Amino acid sequence: MPRPASLLAAAAALLLAVAAPARAAYLQRPEQDCLNPMVAKVNQFDFFPDEYRSMVDKAPAHGFQAASQVTEAADFDIKYYGTYKVVRVKRFKKSYLLYQCGTPDPSTLPAGAAEGVTPGMTSFEIPLYSVAVTDTTVNGFLSELNLIDRVALASPYSVESCFQRLVDTKSQDGCKLVTPNPFFNTSDPNAEGAFKEANATMYEESDAVFVGFNDDAAKDILFPVTADPGPLNRAEWIKFVAAFFNKEIDANSAFDSIKSTYNTLKKLVADKSGEPTARPRPKVAWVSTNSSGVSFRMDPFKVTLVKDAGGVPFNRSRVEALGGQYSTNPTLGVSYVFVPKNADGLKILLGEADMLIDETYYIGIPSALNISRSLGFLNVGEAQATVPAFTQQQVYRWDGEQSPTGSSSWLEMAVARPDWVLMDLARAMTPAVLSDVLNVTNHLANKGPAGTDFNYLLQVGNKADRGRPRITAAKLCTTFPSCKDRGAFAICPNVYRDCGSGALKRADPTQRCNSWAVCEPVELDGAAGGGGKKNTAARAAPGAAAAAAALLGVGALLALA
Repeated sequence: MPRPASLLAAAAALLLAVAAPARAAYLQRPEQDCLNPMVAKVNQFDFFPDEYRSMVDKAPAHGFQAASQVTEAADFDIKYYGTYKVVRVKRFKKSYLLYQCGTPDPSTLPAGAAEGVTPGMTSFEIPLYSVAVTDTTVNGFLSELNLIDRVALASPYSVESCFQRLVDTKSQDGCKLVTPNPFFNTSDPNAEGAFKEANATMYEESDAVFVGFNDDAAKDILFPVTADPGPLNRAEWIKFVAAFFNKEIDANSAFDSIKSTYNTLKKLVADKSGEPTARPRPKVAWVSTNSSGVSFRMDPFKVTLVKDAGGVPFNRSRVEALGGQYSTNPTLGVSYVFVPKNADGLKILLGEADMLIDETYYIGIPSALNISRSLGFLNVGEAQATVPAFTQQQVYRWDGEQSPTGSSSWLEMAVARPDWVLMDLARAMTPAVLSDVLNVTNHLANKGPAGTDFNYLLQVGNKADRGRPRITAAKLCTTFPSCKDRGAFAICPNVYRDCGSGALKRADPTQRCNSWAVCEPVELDGAAGGGGKKNTAARAAPGAAAAAAALLGVGALLALA
């Protein structure tokens, strides 16, 4: 039936008015990210079948919905629906609605029209394609998922070499793509204004911004990974990140490998520690200091790492009995017992430490002298007379891998790879793992960034490689050789449209982009099929929520015409 020209003109005007962005994004969405033509209804088809999900419930409640079962992480979950997902950060009671590009945004529907969607829920069209990352703990997960091509801006405190290429502002290898630094020079009268302007631009030109514990803007995605209480808990947040990019298959495989390596090392340590000739387990003081005293760290994941590596953590009640005061912050997931420097019990406690892990911040390269003074001793000799860890050269820090400006991988890649962290600690606490007859340790170690040396740990006073930090550099990045013409690789939908029948079909997980095609629609009538022909010419896919909504409006107008 003929379409009135006025309706067609109105449809075209609506599409152009709504879809046109105020500014171009830092990176452009690949056309193959989206289903094209788009689906007219939510839950019209199951875009997230079991093989594309993380932690699938074996007994879905009904329809397409299935609750994801996280195996280790305590602080997030994911629920899948036909054309969208709902990701929840439990600690902050924050939920994100993620809908497949080429399907409608369920948040625009009337309340109750889309299951699991509540009024005011933040929605993102996925896969994300131009993200800003202000918190370095996200970097390791993005690296593991090979998603750096979708990072538009990164934190100036980034460490990994390809993130260094993004943020490097000094060398010819750097892209100068840095998130605004909130720690600007307050003495500069123009600094605050420049920060606000750069921050506004970042939010305008990114489709999402990964942050840590504070989300103040509509595009913010909370990432409180360091509050989750165990090493493997934290590693499983790779599935959280993956959900925003439709990379669950990769995340499941990566996490399974990390968990397997971690548990293999843990068992090897336990076996070696249980041998008749095994040396006693070292007592480990994990500390941070300030001018007033020493905090003995009791953070759950640190206690777990010490035990799994063959060490004995300090007992909370013992530290309290000798003058310590316990403090905890459940929101941040930290706990410690603080002992003042003038407390009589401090030197008694330090005298029990066979091994000391210091995470105090120092200006410049920390030395044994710096650390001994921060603990309340006049010099290294006095510390050696009291603390076995100093006598036996068993003082460590997490400075093993650093950026050229001194940022540490402890708050980046080490969060995503607890297996490599455990490897470092096991070598320090249970050296017998280095001599296992099956050579399991070195085989696993060779998968890490430092091979048979420490990955992230640094032995203070060691003149060899284990006592020197590895410095990352932009020129070492091979993922993208140039800052020019950066672009995101396509992440094709889990579903494709058969151009012959117009029907939606499930794609082979290993062949998603091989199945993808743009079909020229005969009718956008809201039906599952509708017929069509393959369009081999390049065609712009809807790259934003507004464009998707506009296309849905066009379909409705055409259907009424």
